[in-house]
Amino acid sequence: MQVEFKSIPEYFIKEKSGRKSNTIRDYNSLDKRHKLLIEGRAETIMIKNTETKETFVRKITDVCFFKGMLVISWKHNSQNHREKSTAQNNINKTKTEINTGN
Repeated sequence: MQVEFKSIPEYFIKEKSGRKSNTIRDYNSLDKRHKLLIEGRAETIMIKNTETKETFVRKITDVCFFKGMLVISWKHNSQNHREKSTAQNNINKTKTEINTGN
């Protein structure tokens, strides 16, 4: 099963890039998502940018409590990160070639 949470743009960028591979939520025993997480029935998490509505999905690696909060950690999709890095490198190379005439 998958759970979905919203994230403000500042955090979303860090979470999507892998610099921040977790989210912390105030625990609510009535929240069905929290129940799924605690019972170990949630396998993936979808994070949605509150402004752009962009989303990403990651595999959950750990769920724990800390001072009344639920900490949800996930595995960063490094393949996706490598693809983006390669694409950015190609863009930079092309810009250099244009600027130097090569």
